[in-house]
Amino acid sequence: MEIEHVHRLKDPILLEFGDQGAETLERYVAQIEYTIYWCLRLLYPAEGLETVIPEGVEDVAVRRHGIYELHQVKTRDESQGPWTCADVLPVLCKLYSKSRAFDGECRYVFATNQMADNSTRMQKGSFGPLYRLKSLLDVKHDGLQFTEQDDSDWQWFDAAIVPKIIAVLGDEHKFAVDAEAVRRFICNTIIDTNSLLVRNPSIVDKLDDATCNAFPGEPACNTAQLYRWYDHLILLVIRRIITGTSMVSRAINRDDIVNCRHVGPLLTGAFPDLDAIPGRTLLDKKANLAGFDATEVPLFHRQKGLANALQRQLTQLGFADQMERLTAAVLDKQNALRHEVCREDGIGVSPGPHILAKLRPLLAALTQRYFPNVSEVDDQFCLGILWRETNECSAWWHSVDGQQ
Repeated sequence: MEIEHVHRLKDPILLEFGDQGAETLERYVAQIEYTIYWCLRLLYPAEGLETVIPEGVEDVAVRRHGIYELHQVKTRDESQGPWTCADVLPVLCKLYSKSRAFDGECRYVFATNQMADNSTRMQKGSFGPLYRLKSLLDVKHDGLQFTEQDDSDWQWFDAAIVPKIIAVLGDEHKFAVDAEAVRRFICNTIIDTNSLLVRNPSIVDKLDDATCNAFPGEPACNTAQLYRWYDHLILLVIRRIITGTSMVSRAINRDDIVNCRHVGPLLTGAFPDLDAIPGRTLLDKKANLAGFDATEVPLFHRQKGLANALQRQLTQLGFADQMERLTAAVLDKQNALRHEVCREDGIGVSPGPHILAKLRPLLAALTQRYFPNVSEVDDQFCLGILWRETNECSAWWHSVDGQQ
């Protein structure tokens, strides 16, 4: 990361945490940027990410489709030379040992900005070149078939490194495993050398891409707005690391990323100025703007949370397409009713409750159309989905045509 960029990022940390926060940023800046990258992937539902946990047993833990990915982030200057197998094996052993904190098998990622060694010879007394091991693992992860030479090299690495890993896990981590368990660990390992995600100053560009993907049709953020959002993401990660006492309390989900989004006048033109409206989240602000009573909003958040949990389960069961169609149908109904209430009936004050009252009786038919055999998908689920879309600016409830 460029020095000037690091100093600019220190400003909000100093304001929030004082000198201790600044020291934390200096020590873990690469890890924090790496964590933020994975937080942004939460804005891509198709990737199946559920939560990102900074300092969750490992530098970063990512839960995807119910499986934990443990990421170890290492930086290295060019003067230190490339990573060798001898360098990386102790790091991988540490990752493997921490799998005991999780149910089921995990995936393991070693991420670094430096290259992999390609000069060590595959001979007796050697662990072989890291680059070759990395390339063989890449072939496996891509679902491709080994060539005859690949298979021969894989057998060589198996003989060279499996006994070493067994010994290190037993002697240093008090973790007794057999050769088959170690082979599963290795096959679930990604070696990401020369990583584009470590010490990469273009993370704000990735934020811009994620914004366009998650919030299509909205005005694009300018550079200053993106940096404000990015600063708040940094504060979010730091707060979770400093104040979180468990993986649960440190976990970051999609809502957390969305709630960091409105940190300046992101919405312009025909959009209302949400900065001028009280509320912690976009849902709070938009409910206030629409005329809902403050005592109603906690239920909206509970419905949203329950719907998000059920949607994750349904997506894992292969219902992603039906979920998208149901969501689009609910949004279409809500939008049509907003048009009816605000334009045709001319309700210019507190139209939100009127829209909701007209919408409720229509939800049962939608659930039966798209999920006729899933009883959990009911009107409460549809409302939860709608409040989530409200929080992400796909749905609005206030009056239109200038009646605000």
